[in-house]
Amino acid sequence: MPRRLLASSLLALVTCALLLFGSGNAAMILHGNGGTGEPQPPPPGCTVSPCPAPPLTWTQIQNDNGTLATRQPIQSNGFGTQHDNGIYPYNIPLSYSWYYGGDEYLGDPIRPVGTACPTQKSFVCTAMTAWHLVEHEAVSAGGAAKPSVPTANVIYRNYQSWCHFVSGGWFLAQDTNVGGPFTIVTGMFYSAGEQTPPGGTGITTTRLPDGSSSNAQPQLGGANHGWPSGRGTFTAGTVDHCYMQYEVRTDTANANLLAATGIDWWFNANADFPANTGYSQSIWVRITLDWTRITGTSMGLAALQADPPPPLVGIGP
Repeated sequence: MPRRLLASSLLALVTCALLLFGSGNAAMILHGNGGTGEPQPPPPGCTVSPCPAPPLTWTQIQNDNGTLATRQPIQSNGFGTQHDNGIYPYNIPLSYSWYYGGDEYLGDPIRPVGTACPTQKSFVCTAMTAWHLVEHEAVSAGGAAKPSVPTANVIYRNYQSWCHFVSGGWFLAQDTNVGGPFTIVTGMFYSAGEQTPPGGTGITTTRLPDGSSSNAQPQLGGANHGWPSGRGTFTAGTVDHCYMQYEVRTDTANANLLAATGIDWWFNANADFPANTGYSQSIWVRITLDWTRITGTSMGLAALQADPPPPLVGIGP
């Protein structure tokens, strides 16, 4: 190739790269596909990768938790109404109570503030844990899996649970930032057809230098069900509701993974299944290369706004 033609070709390539990605501090960062299959530009104002989770708003709290919102269309599978937001887990029967996420019945119906947990089982509640599910995404309700990648890690940070006293006010029940019994996000992997206890195999979790926790994505068709490594505890009859939140991302583009969250009440800090009951489950949220914050609460929106836990004090509408 003549030198002049070679130089022109190189110049064209550099120009094209600058147009696509920018230069210096203005360089465009390519982000997770959010389920679209295409790289996305960074959110407004983000110049780092991964981007931090956006600030919490009451709109997000309402949208994350179907018990607090009315969204259409609404599906029903025999366990109560569930809010269909168009995001579906792969290889989960549509008949499962938590298939759609959102407003479904998991054993502990919405209770008035001041009514101690729980109301549906014979044990007295003295412990709780926040939890999450990670699943592969399906192309439609009950459909085939979206394309996946051979390996991807799911990373969690700022995993917190706040519990509400019957008498009013909140206390921090779980926090993976403080070390001790809550240091890491642990859990179990469940293979196809084995989505609930008993069963499952332990998940290997790595605590990263920044304090976040990382574990491998579930095998296609299975699920990772995880929680902080210690439960929150309290005196029987003193707690009526809890709020939880965590941030999640993946380290691999186009992984097509979903996450949801919930809270379980337990007989005590060491009780085994089935000495627990759940309140509900959040909607399914797509996991991308950027941090996404997911919230869960057993308390109705009006009561939560009237007496918010510390993370929700002063948030926007």
